[in-house]
Amino acid sequence: MNFNERLAYLGELLITLSGSPVPSHQFQALADYAHNVIPCDYLAICLIEPDQNGYRIHSLRGTAGGAIRSQPFTLEEGLVGHVLQRNRSVIATNLATDNRGSADVEGVASRLGLYSALVTPLRQGDTALGAIYFASCQSDVYGHEELQLADLLSSGLSASLETTRLYQALLDERSTLAAVLSSSRDAVLVVNPQGTILLANPAVSDMLGLDAAAITGQSLYEAVDNPAVHHLFNRAEPGIVELQLVNGRTTQASLTPVTTAFGERVGWAATFRDITVLKQLEQMKNEFVSIVSHDLKNPISAITLAADLLAKAGELNQEQEEIRQRLIETAEYMSELVGDLLDLGKIEAGLEMEQVPFDLSRQVVEVMEQLRPQIEAKKQQLRLNMPEEVTAVGNPDRIKQALLNLVGNAVKYTPPQGQIEITVTEDPASQHPQAAAATSDRLIVVRVSDNGIGIPADSLPFLFDKFYRVRNAQTESIQGTGLGLAITRSIVEAHDGRVWAESVEGQGSSFAFYLPSVGP
Repeated sequence: MNFNERLAYLGELLITLSGSPVPSHQFQALADYAHNVIPCDYLAICLIEPDQNGYRIHSLRGTAGGAIRSQPFTLEEGLVGHVLQRNRSVIATNLATDNRGSADVEGVASRLGLYSALVTPLRQGDTALGAIYFASCQSDVYGHEELQLADLLSSGLSASLETTRLYQALLDERSTLAAVLSSSRDAVLVVNPQGTILLANPAVSDMLGLDAAAITGQSLYEAVDNPAVHHLFNRAEPGIVELQLVNGRTTQASLTPVTTAFGERVGWAATFRDITVLKQLEQMKNEFVSIVSHDLKNPISAITLAADLLAKAGELNQEQEEIRQRLIETAEYMSELVGDLLDLGKIEAGLEMEQVPFDLSRQVVEVMEQLRPQIEAKKQQLRLNMPEEVTAVGNPDRIKQALLNLVGNAVKYTPPQGQIEITVTEDPASQHPQAAAATSDRLIVVRVSDNGIGIPADSLPFLFDKFYRVRNAQTESIQGTGLGLAITRSIVEAHDGRVWAESVEGQGSSFAFYLPSVGP
């Protein structure tokens, strides 16, 4: 065949090599067809070992393959070592006399009648993968044309081997992902922007009552008969929400965007975790606390009354008076605690939460006036930064309670002559990463900042838990029930808002919450 014919045959061979991601298939194609492109009586693939200490020869064609052992050779041995060191093809016109050869390869080949050879490197960028070894029983077989064809063939085979590596890595990742998803008790749904289900793990069957295999590739809106799930994907906003399923179960659904390494949007992934038992336990706990708190009100009132009567029964000595004062202080603390517990129960049950339009700015001013005696006693500076009027929809008394808790904490935890600032703004939801689950595009954001003692970083995740208090030398003398922030969170969440905290220990804290805006 002339050069053009061999070039056309090489194109067909390269197509064959790229058609399979299995290396053994590619090597078999070389063994069957490469001699039509570059004449050879012996053909081998030489691949660098994974430990990079040498290469191994894999004979594909010719009787010499039985004599040339498939043993590790160092990267300096033979024609292959010469090629790997210099990263370019070489031609040997006489294997018996070529001083670049190896006794265990070229020496054996020449004794078996092979006379000339062409070795071309396999590489991925600047990284050497190995070499292709052609050998012939004739002299003057390999020249400039064969060098060109060999370089083209090695480039095509290198690309095919890289595709094979990527394909295997993809298979490994897919197998790992499948194993993780199959063993997960949380249901996972991945949906593309067109609403087609790309992936569903086996837990979907139990959680949503669906056949995971059957719904893959179908439209979400046809395969899943659950409006709550439709709404979750229609919102297309990352965040965590609670969903009520048609079977009476409650799930915590987390929606996350799925993108490629290049930032291309693949779709959305939703993870559904069954929290039905947790919600039932929380409800039982709330009911228990509410009942116990209600029943404690009468004995606490009796203790307070008894302590007051002691003073009227006759003169008390100093020790008796101290005991009476401790009784009163303890009763007042327990009364405050019971009041907070009852408030929390009412808020979580949705009682006394009638929502109407009100001026939030006015509530802030009232809170400031109510706390002014404590602020002036500590000679603190309080700054207000807000519009004259901000209309919100909610329960004004409960929002005022939340503000009292936040500003009251700022006063308590800020030293004398410290600074406190209250800021109220109306912002786009996109400006606040904490507002990922917001139900409105615009938000009323209230922020209470101080330069007080600050909060340790490891305490920040637990600040809004019931009864949690930061315990250290700076807070020992500060009174509190540990329920104020929990009440604040319940109030804000009952208004479709969210509360969060930021702090640097020793520098101050900032507590903020948002409410959906009713403005244009």
